[in-house]
Amino acid sequence: YLSDDEFFEWDKLYKKSGWMGDENEYENDIRGSIFGQMSSILGSAESKLIKLAEILPTSPSERAYTLIFSGHGIDENEDKDIKKIARILIKKNWTPGQITSEIKRQDRKGLIDSFKRGAIDTLLAIKILDEGIDIPQIKNAYIIASSANRRQFIQRRGRVLRLLDGENKIANIYDFVVIPPKASGNGGMKIRENEKKRIEEMSRSALNKPDVIEFIKKYL
Repeated sequence: YLSDDEFFEWDKLYKKSGWMGDENEYENDIRGSIFGQMSSILGSAESKLIKLAEILPTSPSERAYTLIFSGHGIDENEDKDIKKIARILIKKNWTPGQITSEIKRQDRKGLIDSFKRGAIDTLLAIKILDEGIDIPQIKNAYIIASSANRRQFIQRRGRVLRLLDGENKIANIYDFVVIPPKASGNGGMKIRENEKKRIEEMSRSALNKPDVIEFIKKYL
């Protein structure tokens, strides 16, 4: 759930943007742009971290080979959200590795190799893993901050669905959906419309698609 304060800040930007529903315009969620700021607010909602802490498994076998996509945070510290998530994981005895734009390529490769070997159970990333890296071992993905960019969230889904040794596998994708406050007007409706599109796309081939369809009905 978005808090009233979070929605108020998002809605101010929404009204300022004059956004009338042009998907391509909103997909330009470059950090620093008005749409980037709107995305950051949704991606960094405090209740997402509370929910993450609630649903994280405790069994070592269940948490192995997990990927978590974080948001940028809503200030200039790009690692702020990743650090918050890392603290949650460490408190629950997970062993996360953090990949950001500041991590050198050689160090990044070392982290990925450690992940593939099972030396660390989780990789935390913002957008670094959206393209160009193939890790078929990934079994679980927690998408805390979902992009409005369709190409990007399809890439993220595909990142988890890579075949392992040429065989199909079951992958678990937890996509965190933003719920605006009640009586949130046109802004709240716009959030729901965009979240619905992503949920439908993400769940298109999911084994639990009937459950997702039922969720969408309740969500709207």
